[in-house]
Amino acid sequence: MSDQELPRQDCAATVLAGPTTVIDAGGLRVVVDPTFDDPGPHGYLTVLTDPLQR
Repeated sequence: MSDQELPRQDCAATVLAGPTTVIDAGGLRVVVDPTFDDPGPHGYLTVLTDPLQR
């Protein structure tokens, strides 16, 4: 990601790259990155290897 600031929104979900998403809601900002999930299916994504073994 570049060093540009991502402007906050009242309610938005912004996909940064791959599965990494920034969610703005009610003045809060949450960064979601399922990369550290255990191997297996996670919604529409499937983690193939243990992230701690990479």
